[in-house]
Amino acid sequence: MGRFTEKVVFITGSSKGIGRSLAVEMLSQGAIVVINGRNTDQLNSTAEMLRQHGGEVLPVPGDVSDTTIFRSALTAIKDRFGRLDILVLNAGLSSYGAVERTSDTSIENVMRVNTTGPYTCARDVLPMIRESRGSIVFISSLAGIHGIPYSSLYSMSKMSLTALAQSLRTELTGERIHIGIIYVGFTRNDPDKTAVSPDGTIKKLQDRPGWVQQSQERVAKLIARSIRRRRFRTTLSAMGKVMAFASRYFPRLFQFSMRGMLKKARELTKDPESSSG
Repeated sequence: MGRFTEKVVFITGSSKGIGRSLAVEMLSQGAIVVINGRNTDQLNSTAEMLRQHGGEVLPVPGDVSDTTIFRSALTAIKDRFGRLDILVLNAGLSSYGAVERTSDTSIENVMRVNTTGPYTCARDVLPMIRESRGSIVFISSLAGIHGIPYSSLYSMSKMSLTALAQSLRTELTGERIHIGIIYVGFTRNDPDKTAVSPDGTIKKLQDRPGWVQQSQERVAKLIARSIRRRRFRTTLSAMGKVMAFASRYFPRLFQFSMRGMLKKARELTKDPESSSG
């Protein structure tokens, strides 16, 4: 018997990356897994791969930051399984660029997917989670702990999840519903990982240095453990824990260290105009 046996788990943004690895992990622990993604072909391919691991998988396509699509997904889950025990809000967009060169299009797209989407999803899923006394878990980032140079928009969108999780947790006091937020550290990306550029177009991300990365499989195991233990706040990776501690207790020193990231941040984002001014 797995630790999530017969639990129905809905993971948004799970056709690839961390979401896909978490789906594999949850299946291995006995869960029934609902996966989601905007690319239907990729989603179906992932569903077929997951079924080879055993267990039941339901793919629900679409952009869940659209309330109509998310509510339709909840209806499909209710019709198929009669319940939902865990919602993992993993879907998100990466972005990069200097503040002064970030377009309105980029702001609107990133905030819709990373902030407004999780808000409306958490709101609309509450009746089902109340019935199961289950979990709503937000996947954030180290950029949600402290603003990262040339990732201000992404940082802002992920920081907002902390406020949402804190508020929701307090509002649900006494209801035996688990609210969690997980700050994921630097994780090995899929080869085709993309991000929203300052002008709003989607571009391929550069690879990160290998020594700062955790594998997606390791991250998935740690996320599953946090959900199983019903923790509110979890920071992954040693670097993440140091970053969280330093930004809280030594803010001036930490801010100084952030300045040292400027050159590397410019290189990783490939923003040719970021070094001017």
